[in-house]
Amino acid sequence: MSDLAKAQAVNSIPLYVAECSFFFVLCPVLESEDGSKLLGPSSWASRGWCRIERCCRELSPEHSWIMIRSAKHMELIDTPIATPGAGCAGEGEFTVESDRQKLGPVLLKAVQRKLRFLLRSGNLVGYRTLLNHQPLFLRGFDVEIQYDLIPGFEALPCLGEASEASEASLIVSQFLYQNGFSKVAELDKVGWTPLHYAGCRGEPELVRALLAHRANPNVMATKDNVMAGALRKWRVMTSVAALRHHEVAHILIEAKADLSGTQLVGAAIGNDPEGIRILCEVGGVSPYAADDEGGFGVKAITLACMYGAEAAVEALFKQAARVGGRVDLSNIFWLSCTFGNAGAKLVDTLLEVQADLDERGSFSLKTPLGLLFSVLALKYRLGSRTRLATMSYHRNGATPLIQAVLGGQWEAAATLIARGARVDLRNSLGFSAADLALSPPAFLTRAFEGDVDGCVRVARLAKAERAPDACRPHGGMHGGQEEDDQMIEVMF
Repeated sequence: MSDLAKAQAVNSIPLYVAECSFFFVLCPVLESEDGSKLLGPSSWASRGWCRIERCCRELSPEHSWIMIRSAKHMELIDTPIATPGAGCAGEGEFTVESDRQKLGPVLLKAVQRKLRFLLRSGNLVGYRTLLNHQPLFLRGFDVEIQYDLIPGFEALPCLGEASEASEASLIVSQFLYQNGFSKVAELDKVGWTPLHYAGCRGEPELVRALLAHRANPNVMATKDNVMAGALRKWRVMTSVAALRHHEVAHILIEAKADLSGTQLVGAAIGNDPEGIRILCEVGGVSPYAADDEGGFGVKAITLACMYGAEAAVEALFKQAARVGGRVDLSNIFWLSCTFGNAGAKLVDTLLEVQADLDERGSFSLKTPLGLLFSVLALKYRLGSRTRLATMSYHRNGATPLIQAVLGGQWEAAATLIARGARVDLRNSLGFSAADLALSPPAFLTRAFEGDVDGCVRVARLAKAERAPDACRPHGGMHGGQEEDDQMIEVMF
């Protein structure tokens, strides 16, 4: 194939993906032919080419996609576009390093195409969100990000004659114009201010300029911003923490931004040890803090485990050791496996702090999570077969291994068995992990019969993988996850 043909093939990726009615990712857990590597969802998510294709899919009109883990296990992935959870394409692994330079302009054009579409359709919230998340999308690529998509900029007179000549005033005026705002304190349809979007962009000069014009860093969103994955009551600092904008975090702390467990949760989900250090050591946030502005009140360290944010988990344990006290480990293994993100490194980290490998999940109806699981179990009885509904129905008496098998988390299941998890335990309905496994890989089938050598080998290979720069891939099971998300939003 000629160089021209190769270039045309690469440039056609976004349009080709956008035209696909379905986007499948085939990711069973397998050993490489020479037995030196483990192939599966984690290795797929680390590859730069795969990240590019995933990004192009998420930028297309039909942005959901399906991950196939086995013959009877598949997940519908329908995550927000502008989140750091799956990793930046430019920070992925490329066998041929020059491919990174070729693909940067391709993704830039795909982002610009989506921005123009959002503008034409009048979706200003979506446009502002994607416009200011470009540094996230294009991180790791050597491309020049463009923010001036709207022509005809002139300095806005609303900032006052005395400040129009200043550099800060010019920066603010241009930012407001390109984002369709008329003043610094304006709220859009979801209750986001210009400072919310500037925090997502992460430019220190821009944030300083807005603060100099009396932008309030403590405004809370009034509605969910779906594209950003941001919930109601979202603050600027939460985005800054989740997106690893460390210098901006220092600026907001100096500006007396309110800090709580919610911002720590943002850094935890973003798998950002440095952000966690800043919030705990500079901002004074307790490492034991919970998401006090969300609906579930789950602690940051628990959410980090649920998202498979391995580096964040280690950082939070380090901060807990610094301040003293005891980390509540109840249900932490169970939740990690229920939400499908317990990798080999996370399992070993939890074992080092003496978490119970065979703990049965227990949630009171008086707690938000207990109520959620009960409602989802009822949905299962009424015919729903989403991932969370299925796992909620089987939750009573279930061990982390049972939950991992139910969710098709083969790497996690293998690691649990390799570390000594019991395969004979049953849930309150009388089912064991072997009973609930749908077309499991051969190493698990053999383990259920007493031969754990394959699981030990898989666990060793999984732990040898490169440390993930973001959370592990996850989503719903058998479709219908969006219904669960809508129900959760109504409840909380």
